[in-house]
Amino acid sequence: SVKIPVTKEFRAGGDDKQRTFTFTLEEVTDGTGSKVVESGTILTGTITTPTETSLKFLLSYYSRQFTVGTHRFYYRITETGTSDDALPNDQAFIAEVTVVKNEGSEEISASVKIYPKGESNELTEATFVNILTGDLKLEKIVDGGTEAQTNESFDFTIKLETGESGVALKDSYPVTITQANGSVIPTSFSITGGIISVKSVHHGESIVIHDLPIGTKWTITETQADGYIVKTAVTINDADPVKSEEVITNGQIVSGDTIVIYTNQQLYELPESGRTGTTLYTMAGLMLVLCSAAFLLYRYQKRRKEAK
Repeated sequence: SVKIPVTKEFRAGGDDKQRTFTFTLEEVTDGTGSKVVESGTILTGTITTPTETSLKFLLSYYSRQFTVGTHRFYYRITETGTSDDALPNDQAFIAEVTVVKNEGSEEISASVKIYPKGESNELTEATFVNILTGDLKLEKIVDGGTEAQTNESFDFTIKLETGESGVALKDSYPVTITQANGSVIPTSFSITGGIISVKSVHHGESIVIHDLPIGTKWTITETQADGYIVKTAVTINDADPVKSEEVITNGQIVSGDTIVIYTNQQLYELPESGRTGTTLYTMAGLMLVLCSAAFLLYRYQKRRKEAK
């Protein structure tokens, strides 16, 4: 018999919640692992983190009748069940089992080689890595503006980095865009150099980037906000929002939802030179001062006449 070891590496960023992962071993026709043997061996096993980190599939050949010589069997190992909030692992491994029966002996010997599907580098075990993930949501609100300003579009850049040294995140991530009318558009963003450019975001719209690895450092910058006071609020998993008045916000991805709301409030504009506006206020103040002075002079002169 042979034992095929499977290990689980779960990067949870200190999250010790129990999660169960299911693995399946299926007999396949050859080392490519593309075709399953009809009525072949199928085994399943589970690993529950953080208390468990490995399992072993046991394959026994003693009940089989072998002719003298070398016999090879191939098995494909996949992760077939994953916790909802962990980035699934779609990697597969191939286990190549060699059974040898020597002439003049009833004994057989068996050995196993493990390698990633489609590769040739031999491993000692099939290791599946899962990363806990979270979502980053950006919302836009225009407060107190005219209809034209409410319809104005705004641009953002989202910078994503991972690791202590700030390595730029790459790859493509699923995205959900919700328009002001409630229409939902599923799409994806490709990250180039750790930067996502988000164009033409309107009042009432939001963008959610899904399945970002926890610990990812994010920085959001509103690139044009002239004529507005920018207010931001960052909420993590329904906690109290952290508020500021900066065009740049930043933080780290945690398990669950990170919501960043950018509210643009119209700045009050003083009337241009030559218009009424402040001129009326100045003239009114001057008239008030003159009237007060004339009244005081009148009272002074009246008292002097009465005193004579």
